[in-house]
Amino acid sequence: MLACALALILLVDVSGSISDENYKLQRQGIVQAFEDQSVRNTIKAQPGGVALSLLEWSSNVRVTVPWRVVKTNSDIEKFSQEILEAPRSSSNLTALGHALNKAIEYMEEVPCDPESKIIDVSGDGPSNEKEEPDEPRNKAITESIVINGLPIITIVYPEIVDYYKEKVITPNGFLVEATDFEDFAKAIRRKIILEIAKY
Repeated sequence: MLACALALILLVDVSGSISDENYKLQRQGIVQAFEDQSVRNTIKAQPGGVALSLLEWSSNVRVTVPWRVVKTNSDIEKFSQEILEAPRSSSNLTALGHALNKAIEYMEEVPCDPESKIIDVSGDGPSNEKEEPDEPRNKAITESIVINGLPIITIVYPEIVDYYKEKVITPNGFLVEATDFEDFAKAIRRKIILEIAKY
């Protein structure tokens, strides 16, 4: 198996609290991040490229875009197009712990040998179904997987940043918060640059 710099799973909340409009803002924000020249330059500078995938989560988890090793502008554009073309998977409850478990399992299928492994999880609320995030977070630590968070602040759950700090991210992970869904595009762009450049 060929080496690559990084395996990065984008784990995106599509639970019932995410309206269709806000869902589109998330999708567009991710695509805009990969259209940014700074993001592209950072990816292209990585030895062996970067393995990317997009998973959507609510009560269940769906692989929306499977693993793609991206090295060039063309690779990045194809990955972005797959994101835009995929239908929304669900809009059920918020099973964050379950989602992290599934992402950890999916990390085993990465098609290259990554120097670093990161799960980038975003969401606007705490887990309200199945397991809490604590146990899968501990599992990620033992498997040398970093969990970073992008909490989206809303009126319904303004404490989401503290929740992600206490229960979601690993000790070597970090947060980039979005002040609302309109701010998601700027936050995810900054976060992806930090993740790829740092690891």
